[in-house]
Amino acid sequence: ALGVHPKQVWQTTIGGGSDQERRLINGPVAAEDKVFAMEVEGRVTAMSLENGEILWEQDTSPEHGMTQPISGGLCYDAGALYVTTAGAEVLKLDVKDGS
Repeated sequence: ALGVHPKQVWQTTIGGGSDQERRLINGPVAAEDKVFAMEVEGRVTAMSLENGEILWEQDTSPEHGMTQPISGGLCYDAGALYVTTAGAEVLKLDVKDGS
């Protein structure tokens, strides 16, 4: 839980955000001492919750290249990170290594 006076402990850049052509609609997800974030091109990044160190990255952009102008989203459950992509796919990634 946040205290009365929360403070920033780290920050990092993970890639592109929203612009005139594409919308990033999902926020980060925190689980298992990691923070997971997705940038507008579909790259998912796992970072250490403690210090922001990048632990792994996974490109989830569709192989066929067709995408929507809205990015996908992230959800965590029981050791898995579920990713909805701009290509209307649902992927399951292992939170340990992104496989």
